[in-house]
Amino acid sequence: MSKTTFCVIQCTPTKETCEWLNQQKPEGSQYSSAQISQLLQRYEVPDSKFRWEKPLFEIKVGRADRPCNENDLDDMSLDLEHLSPRFANIFDKEIVDWICNGTELTENQSTQVVPLAPTNFLHELDRSTQDTITVLLNAQRTAVRGQKIVIPGAGGSTVNFSKPRTVQELNRLRHQFVSMSKKNPTADNTKIVTMFVDFLNSNLR
Repeated sequence: MSKTTFCVIQCTPTKETCEWLNQQKPEGSQYSSAQISQLLQRYEVPDSKFRWEKPLFEIKVGRADRPCNENDLDDMSLDLEHLSPRFANIFDKEIVDWICNGTELTENQSTQVVPLAPTNFLHELDRSTQDTITVLLNAQRTAVRGQKIVIPGAGGSTVNFSKPRTVQELNRLRHQFVSMSKKNPTADNTKIVTMFVDFLNSNLR
């Protein structure tokens, strides 16, 4: 049963090898030398120090367009450049072993998939939190200590009133909540008010 469902395979040709490989393509499909240079500059090399880039298999690619002969390895008169893609070692046995017998990775904050927020998330976030602040400011004019202020759209959640709060204090908490929510957006806009009410109850003490 497969445990590790992926691996990273990196081909590492030199710029000269890239240009040679490019010349093997049909003329209309070739990149310019400038484009190859730009692509190489932009390429971010995988690093096995990062757990999401492990296991990492590096495939050396060169221009030696011939099969490898073990008897050639001691012949220093031969060009021992890495083999071309047709004959390169792709670590097929090792890759299969990792995929089938590897260790399952544990999801954490750096590797977990961030849920896609609705397209109107930021608008709803701003509107819902501002409406909640407005309700609180109006309600606290007549509220008494210990009263639970009902917030529309919070699914029954209430804000515990302990003392009157200033506009500046409530807006400061609102900005904190908005900043946090932008980094970890919810896929359900209807939960914004409930989450904001919980946030306020945790900070208004």
